[in-house]
Amino acid sequence: MAAIKANSPSLPPYRSRLGFCSYAGTRRHRLGLADAAFFVKTAPYVYRRLSASDIALMKRLLFVFGEAFNELDTYQDAVPTDAYLARLLERRDFICIVGFSEGAVIGGLAAYELEKFEQDRREIYIYDLAVSEPHRRKGVATALIHELQRIAAEQRAYVIFVQADRGDHPAIRLYESLGTREDVYHFDIPVTR
Repeated sequence: MAAIKANSPSLPPYRSRLGFCSYAGTRRHRLGLADAAFFVKTAPYVYRRLSASDIALMKRLLFVFGEAFNELDTYQDAVPTDAYLARLLERRDFICIVGFSEGAVIGGLAAYELEKFEQDRREIYIYDLAVSEPHRRKGVATALIHELQRIAAEQRAYVIFVQADRGDHPAIRLYESLGTREDVYHFDIPVTR
């Protein structure tokens, strides 16, 4: 099985850019790995996982996230160094999938693999998911998640999870079409210094 959930307090707020996702009163959705579609191209879109050599594409995705979430300052004012992004993209537990149309980045997702302690198994957590405005409602977000399901199966994950804000109806509809909803509470706990 696969699940989808929101980020931790130390990370910037999660968005699905099907809408904005906050923490209070969120819904957690589980997506079945057995239903994973094994494709990387749906006309006119192509999808692929970024690697350490794809720093320019990662920076373009950060811009897409900033535009989609209406937070360009969050995603553009302190862009990590190329070395930082290369280290992140080469890690097995960080999954970044980008959607392209005519060679341009039009959406993507960032996810993390979490090693579990209660059993020898993994979960995948979708941290950010965004699609540029002109490409929304065309199956791009669904295709990104299907590609993540394929990768999750390869990495022997049993679930993918994400959270959506109560008022984020497009994201909720998408996640409900792919998995099982769980009603949960999310709490931000500040880091003491």
